Amino acid sequence: MNAPARHWLYLAANALAYLLFFLAYYPPTHGVEDEVGFINQTLVLSRGAVTPEGAGFDGLQDFRPYNGRMVGIRNPGRPLLSAPFVALGGLRAVFLSGALVHLGLTLIGALIFVRLQVSPLWACLLLWHPTLSLYSRTVMGDTAAGLALLAAVLVLLSSRRPGAGAGLAIGAAAVMRYQAGMILPFFALAPSNFPSAVITC
Repeated sequence: MNAPARHWLYLAANALAYLLFFLAYYPPTHGVEDEVGFINQTLVLSRGAVTPEGAGFDGLQDFRPYNGRMVGIRNPGRPLLSAPFVALGGLRAVFLSGALVHLGLTLIGALIFVRLQVSPLWACLLLWHPTLSLYSRTVMGDTAAGLALLAAVLVLLSSRRPGAGAGLAIGAAAVMRYQAGMILPFFALAPSNFPSAVITC
């Protein structure tokens, strides 16, 4: 489906409205206790280190001793994604990464809908979903893992040989949330059973 340009414009207008709301109510601090670990790991990585000691800290929450060093106990993917924001804009800029992930989720969702022969405007269901939009204000790995899994779906729908691309996307999802790796065997079975009409549309 070649979606009308106005549908993409309407989606872009919705994305801009979301971004304006996000900036108007920019998170003043973390809202979920689990975020502390992700933010602390982000802070360490933003200084080019992997341990609090290497980044110049005596100790940070959600780091545990291992072989004489303190290591983070949270999934490393989300801190890796957030670290450039902190390195460039300071610690409070970490929340911008959530908005970027949310907009990426919306865009990939729109591309999937187009591959399925429907309007990209259906991606507004992702953009304005209450739980997803709320989570976009946090520094958690769930939505980032969902973004990578949607990317795997898009590869599956767009390529006759999706193995490598989908595998990399699922690997990225697992780095965000280890449990996301459980989807790998289902994706491995999907190409041989997927309707060819969808793949070739």
